[in-house]
Amino acid sequence: MSLLAGSLFGLFRLLRVSARAAAAAAAILVTFYAALAGGSASVVRAAVMADVYLLAIVLDRRADLLNSLALSGLALLWWNPRFLRDVGFQLTFLATLGIVLILPRWESRLAWLPRGLRWVLGSVGITIAATAVTLPILASSFNRISPAGLLANIPIVPLSGLITGLGTAACAVLLVVPTGWAWLNQINGWLVDGLFQLASWFGGWPWSSVRVPTPTAGMLLCYYALLVMLLSAVAARPVSAHRGPSRRWVRWAAFGCAALLGAQVIWRLYPAPDDERVRMTMLDVGQGEATHIAVPGRGHMLVDAGGMLGDGFDVGERVIVPFLCHEWVNRLDVLVLTHPQSDHIGGAATILRTVPVGEVWTGDSAASSPTEVWIQEYLRYRRIPHRVVAAGDPPLRWGNAAVRVLHPALEAQRASLRPIAREPKPNDRSVVLRIEAGTQAILLTGDLEREGEAALMRSGAAVASQVLKVGHHGSRQSSTEDF
Repeated sequence: MSLLAGSLFGLFRLLRVSARAAAAAAAILVTFYAALAGGSASVVRAAVMADVYLLAIVLDRRADLLNSLALSGLALLWWNPRFLRDVGFQLTFLATLGIVLILPRWESRLAWLPRGLRWVLGSVGITIAATAVTLPILASSFNRISPAGLLANIPIVPLSGLITGLGTAACAVLLVVPTGWAWLNQINGWLVDGLFQLASWFGGWPWSSVRVPTPTAGMLLCYYALLVMLLSAVAARPVSAHRGPSRRWVRWAAFGCAALLGAQVIWRLYPAPDDERVRMTMLDVGQGEATHIAVPGRGHMLVDAGGMLGDGFDVGERVIVPFLCHEWVNRLDVLVLTHPQSDHIGGAATILRTVPVGEVWTGDSAASSPTEVWIQEYLRYRRIPHRVVAAGDPPLRWGNAAVRVLHPALEAQRASLRPIAREPKPNDRSVVLRIEAGTQAILLTGDLEREGEAALMRSGAAVASQVLKVGHHGSRQSSTEDF
C-alpha cells in the first residue's frame, strides 16, 4: 500500500500537480483501492497509515508513524471491535509496530558500513523486527515459525516492490494508451514467475517451517516484557558512554524477564514428576475417534487418529497435531490404531510424519485400505516398532498405571469362544484397552459391537471400570444391556 501511495504521489508530481493536490488525489485513490481489495485488517491498516501521511502533506504538518498506526488501529476497532481477536489484525499491527520501533535502532548501528552492505542488512533488519514482535502470535495461532524467512525476504521484499511499481505503471499507461504496453506486462510477468520460484525454493529448505509448541500466557507476558526492556535499553541513536549507567536497571530487568521465560520453557519441556493420576482427553474429530492418554512419568499414548470433517480436511494436521503442540507433547510413546477404518486411522499418516512415535499397536486385521498399506510401509521404512496386540499380552506400565489389552483374542481363543464358525466383522475385532491407575480404570472399546461385546464377556476379562468409552460411537449395534 505504501508503494502504491508513493507511486501515485510521484506520478502526479511528474504531471506537475502541486504537492497538496497530488497528496489529496493519491489519498482518494488509495482509499478506493483499499475498498476494492476487500477491506481486510491489513489492507485498511496500510491504507489509513498512507492516508494519514498524505493528509499531513495536505495540511503541511509533520506525520508521525506511531500516531498513524494508532489512528488506523482505532479506526478499525471502531468499525468492528471483534478485529481485536483477529489474527490478521494482530499480525499486521504488531509487525508494523516492530518495524517502526526496532528498525531505527538497527539502522543507526549500520551507518559506518558501505551502502550496498547497509542495504542488505537493512532488509534483514526489517524481517527481524517484524518477526521478533509477531513470533509469539505465530506460535500461538499456527504452531509454526519460519527461520528461512530471514534470508528469503532479502530478495523477495524488493522484488515484490518492483513488481508492484511496474504494475502501477502499467495501469497508469492504460489511461493514456488504451492497448497498454505489452512489453511492460511481459517483464512484470517474468518477475512474478521469478518471485514464485524463489518462494518455492526457500520453501523447500528443511527449516523453512518449524513446528513449535503453543506458548503459555506467562511466556507471552515475559517475552513482550523482555522486548520492551530491550528497546528501552537500546537507544534509537547511539549515546555517549556516560549516559549508559542510567539504563543499567533496564538491562537487569531484561535479564530477569529472559531468565523467567527460559525457566517456563524448561518447566514445560521437562516437567517435574506429577502425581499418579491418568488424564484422558477426547478430541473433537467429528465422526471418528482420537483419544490422548497422559500417564505418570510423562508418558503419552494416542488411541486412534481418525475423524471425518469433510473432503480435504486432514484431522491429523488440523486437530490432533495442534492439540499435541498445545499440550507440549513432543513425542508419543504409543500410537494405538484400534481397527483399520478411516474414522479411526485417517489422521495417522500425518501423526507419523510429524510427531516422533515410539511404537504402533494394531490388531490382527489385514491391511484393506490404501491408508493402512501406507502406514505399514512407512513403519517399515522408518523402522518404527509395530506390535500386533491381542488379549493376554503383558501390560504396559507407567508408574502405578497399567495398560492392558482385553480384545481381540488370539485366533485359537476366538475359535473356542465363538459359538458359530464365522469370522467377526472388523468392528468386532477392535483393540480394547483397559487403563488402570490404582483402583480406578478406563475402558476404551473402539468400535466394538454386540458380537464383540459378547466375546469379551465370555472371555472373563475384567471389564469393570469407572470410565467407559462407548463402542462404535454409541450406535444401536453396541452398548448392549448385558455389557
